[in-house]
Amino acid sequence: FTGEAPSLVSRAGRHTMQRLVPRPSARVSSASQRRPPVDAARLLTPSKALPSTSHACAVPVRKPASDFHLRRGRVIDVLRESYPRLFQERPDMSIYARNIVCFRADGGGPRVRGIAAYTRMFDALHLSRRTMVAAAELQHRLHVCDDDTIRVRWAAKIWLRLPLPRASPLHVDGVSVYLLDSNARVVVHRLEFVDVLHDGRSAAEGAAQPLAGPLPLPLVSCGREGDSRLPLRGAG
Repeated sequence: FTGEAPSLVSRAGRHTMQRLVPRPSARVSSASQRRPPVDAARLLTPSKALPSTSHACAVPVRKPASDFHLRRGRVIDVLRESYPRLFQERPDMSIYARNIVCFRADGGGPRVRGIAAYTRMFDALHLSRRTMVAAAELQHRLHVCDDDTIRVRWAAKIWLRLPLPRASPLHVDGVSVYLLDSNARVVVHRLEFVDVLHDGRSAAEGAAQPLAGPLPLPLVSCGREGDSRLPLRGAG
């Protein structure tokens, strides 16, 4: 009797647990089998369109700069950095095309063709600066007119060594127009305006001037960053 008591107690416990836990109804299980499967994608899709965000909160999308505009920006940087030192050192020649052409708009003067001849033009300028010029100053203003056009208004004051050093400066004003090719390299350097003044008079006003400078040409403004006709000369 003592050996069968635990087994009887365990059987009574299992019977009690089965009565406490309800069995699933056959009616409920059959209803769940007839229920269609749930579409997860449908639950994630809103039933109504969400209201559009305000224009004030919209963030503008900026298009990345093209390779042309990036190279054009470098050309602009080189021109701005090289003009103040034009009498002392050669600019970065990598911004110029190998078939570059430099000429005056009125047809006067020599026409420089090719990167080799264009480089020699700067070397001749530096040689003149060392041998014939006592001092020189150069100011400039740069205007970006179009995607492929850059206009620079420049003004130089030059003190010649002869007859007397720093006697009176020679003023040379000009406008250089740089045209870019499809690779954003300078392919044309055109002088649209050049005027030489000595003692406040233009060299073209009379033959009495010892230095016969080029005839002045009308200045064509590109209409950007103010009036490019503003004087650039300093005092005296």
